[in-house]
This record gives sequence, C-alpha cells and structure tokens, in this order.
Amino acid sequence: MPDNRNKVLTTATVNPNVVKAEYAVRGALVLRSVQYSDRLARGDKSLSFDKVIPCNIGNPQVLKQEPIEFHRQVLALVNVPGLVDQPEVKKLFPEDAIERAKFYIDNIVGGTGAYGHSKGSAC
Repeated sequence: MPDNRNKVLTTATVNPNVVKAEYAVRGALVLRSVQYSDRLARGDKSLSFDKVIPCNIGNPQVLKQEPIEFHRQVLALVNVPGLVDQPEVKKLFPEDAIERAKFYIDNIVGGTGAYGHSKGSAC
C-alpha cells in the first residue's frame, strides 16, 4: 500500500479556483437585501417597495408556496414503518402515501437506517 502521509491538501496545493469559490447565498446581492430589510424595519419610506423577498436560497415557502406534503408523508411512514399498520394512520395520511410507503418498506432491504448501498436503493 502506498504511503500517503506526505500528501496534504492545503490552500497552497488545492486548485486555485476552489480557493476563489464563493458561497453564493452570502454575496453582494444578499448583503444589499439585508441593508434594504434593515432600512424598511427602521421605517424608511424613501424606497420604492415595502418588503424584501429573499429568493436566493431556493425556499418557495418564503413566497407562500405550500410544502409538497406527499414526499414528506411517505418519508415519515417509511422512517417509522410501524405506523403503516396502525389503525389511526388512515386518519392522518392519504391512502396513496400509505401505499407508496408500504412499497418502499417492503422493497428497501434493511430499511432506511444509517447505512445502505452507496448507490441507493434499487426500488
């Protein structure tokens, strides 16, 4: 086995583009939006708008879009598989989410615990 102890990744040895990379959600546009939000919060009426809508982080709920519940319902049931057999589950979850969860529970070998195949489940 080769000796890799002398191979160390540092800012001097990594590709310079990695060092120059920026985290886009904290760029100039975001900083400006924070300034505008602060001004609006202080009652500044000189702006031509009365609110700032943060669209930089991909959060559609900020724009009042309801979360897509189906995926969350299926995941909840798959991650707590004992729920699908409880009589109360039909009062809390739609039938299609229950059926989809049962499919995954039956077909994901070993369940959805901490470990799985590196390429994911085949189902």
